[in-house]
Amino acid sequence: MIELLVFVAIIGMVAVIISVGISISRNKANDTKVKSQLASLVRAIAIYGVANNNDFGIALDCQNGVFADTSSDIASFVNTANYPTGTEIVCSADINRWAVSASLSSKGEYWCVDSEDKVQRETSHIITSSCS
Repeated sequence: MIELLVFVAIIGMVAVIISVGISISRNKANDTKVKSQLASLVRAIAIYGVANNNDFGIALDCQNGVFADTSSDIASFVNTANYPTGTEIVCSADINRWAVSASLSSKGEYWCVDSEDKVQRETSHIITSSCS
């Protein structure tokens, strides 16, 4: 009887260890998806910039200006439906500059890309048209 209880306890510990490992792997995969989407966004905005003399217009959110452009696919790269569940995206543009940040799996961490070729981890969403 004791052997059975020990066996059940060991199986329970193994299950907990595996579920924690799966959770960590899922978070890393979600962060990789966010970073990949933003890298694709940078390429799409570069194409848009060439076609529009680097005039990105003024946009205070992800639904206006350069971020609403569908011909270069930018709109799909700022659409939260194309990101892991719960990802928050903030966009900003002012004529010649733009920036986008998206939340990562770890609370209080964000990934930021901008027109000044910055690609970096942040501790808050952007508030201007550039990463800090």
